[in-house]
Amino acid sequence: MEEVRDAGGWTEDTDMNKVCVFAGTTEGRKLVEFLSEQPICVTACVATEYGEALLPPSGTAHVGRMDRGEMEAFLAVVQTILKEEGA
Repeated sequence: MEEVRDAGGWTEDTDMNKVCVFAGTTEGRKLVEFLSEQPICVTACVATEYGEALLPPSGTAHVGRMDRGEMEAFLAVVQTILKEEGA
């Protein structure tokens, strides 16, 4: 079962850039760590709770394995949310 968890990294009135990273590798995790130190809201997608535990505590994590179709659907939902927020 997949979940989206918000660790408090996003606020309603933010003007920050928003980025989604599929962070299933060391390089992906390091990229999320770097971005989390910038004025950027990061959503990190990881396959397991262990992967989530390795992420920095800010931002949002999507936990659960996704195939190509699920990734496309997830990104379509994110895009719709961003359009509604005026990002």
